[in-house]
Amino acid sequence: MTYEINENEILVRIPVSNNKQKIKEILDFLLYETITTRVEVSQDTADKIAGGIKKGRFNRLNSSK
Repeated sequence: MTYEINENEILVRIPVSNNKQKIKEILDFLLYETITTRVEVSQDTADKIAGGIKKGRFNRLNSSK
């Protein structure tokens, strides 16, 4: 893995591996963090989002068996 930090962005290069799904989950989390950095949400809304994420992850884990 290599990375480069510029003034406005961080560029990361990750070799393709067997952990594509795990890497995608991490990237999804980083995208979520980027989108919600300056957004305030209620606890109820955060709980609904977390529930959807957990359900999606559960479905992906069970479909890969």
